Amino acid sequence: MDDRELDNLLDEIKQHKAAGGDSPLQDDVTPPAPVNDFKITEEKTIDDEVNLFPEEARRSDDDNDIDVMEVLSEHAAKKAAEEEDKKPPVDDKKKKIIIAACAAVAVIAVILIVVFAKGKDKPAPETTAAPASEVVSTTETAALAGKDTNPLTGEKDFNKDAIGKRPMAVVVENEYGTNDYAQQSRPQWGLEDADMVMEGETEFATRLLMFWADYTNAPEKIGPVRSARPPFIRFAELFDGIFIHAGLSHSKGDYVGADTVFEKHNTDHVNLLDYSTGGAYTGNDTSRPTIEHQHYFKGNNAPDLISSKDFRTKLNEDNFTRFKFSSEIKDLSSDKAETVKIKWSDNGNKHGTFTYNEKKGTYTTDDFNSKYGEVSPQFENIIVLFDTTEYIVKHNYKGSGNSETYCEYKLDGGKGMVASNGTYVEIKWEVKDKKIVLTKADGSDVLLNPGKVYIAYASSNHNGSYSVE
Repeated sequence: MDDRELDNLLDEIKQHKAAGGDSPLQDDVTPPAPVNDFKITEEKTIDDEVNLFPEEARRSDDDNDIDVMEVLSEHAAKKAAEEEDKKPPVDDKKKKIIIAACAAVAVIAVILIVVFAKGKDKPAPETTAAPASEVVSTTETAALAGKDTNPLTGEKDFNKDAIGKRPMAVVVENEYGTNDYAQQSRPQWGLEDADMVMEGETEFATRLLMFWADYTNAPEKIGPVRSARPPFIRFAELFDGIFIHAGLSHSKGDYVGADTVFEKHNTDHVNLLDYSTGGAYTGNDTSRPTIEHQHYFKGNNAPDLISSKDFRTKLNEDNFTRFKFSSEIKDLSSDKAETVKIKWSDNGNKHGTFTYNEKKGTYTTDDFNSKYGEVSPQFENIIVLFDTTEYIVKHNYKGSGNSETYCEYKLDGGKGMVASNGTYVEIKWEVKDKKIVLTKADGSDVLLNPGKVYIAYASSNHNGSYSVE
């Protein structure tokens, strides 16, 4: 370092002190750029992460008992002034010694600041544990980190406020006969809007379980809403769904009803029959003559209803079936599935037909149309699951002297099929750790295409079947 550089250094030290700086080098320190990109959390800046000086070393005398830099700087200035007042001019050699001494003082000052800050007793910051309700499991964090997709459909641009929230599942009527009574149940309100629809057998008919991943975006009218059955409760629980129904079956004899399942499983559910028709949550559409086909749920008020019940709304990933989706539309195989026909069992006459629309990339059906109207649901994915079923008779139903036969699903898993993008693949399925797992014959994962999902829940031991063309 030559004389000019030393003079400049001394001038900078004096100028910095005159400007009221806390540390002679602080303003000149440029923190190194971070090696990797990362998110800044808790309002920290990059300076906070990489600043070369401890926080205590940069505090004013409001925080520390002694401002070491101020004392040392004043002493250095005093010494310099005394040297200037000496009669004989200072030769070059002595001038170098003085300047070097001042520079040494500045260096020593910085060292003392660091030592003083480290030596000052300061208790370690306390770590406050998050409340149990806010703790997120490792599994949940991995599943939700950076996600903005609908967990039921794999579609992007999902409502960020609904990420990590439980879905809603609503039981909806379906009679598939051609007489007027059966036709009154169709078309179902809200069918086109649901993210996922499961259709399963009940008392020689089928009912639908309609899911919304974001219940704040449910339609104004969902229905006709019908009563709960144990297989539908258990299926909704595989998706951690908040269960909405109107009425429920009751245990009697060998039959275990929805009332028992609700109690044993401690299910979060809402019975809409507990609320006045025409109120905030339910209504009747009198364009359909029979009362059980008139009742509908005002889905746009679902947030208020769920909030009033004080249910847990945070999604439990350990109880949520998260189907795997491709990042882009792909064929499932080279086998074509332009038409999919489904038979639920020999015990009912329900058959379904879904036709692939290549332009839209979806499957649609007219099975839910009737003289009371038409509906055109579009599903990117058709899933058929075959399960063991049992038919249980409840005698003297409601004191009528007649019997009622219920269909019970065992959740045993088994074979199935997935159709998407005009192709299909045979699958195996099982319930593992409270979640549905879909695999191909070779054991590899089944990847659905992003979009809505329809699930036909059929019987494996009472001749349920499917065919593709």
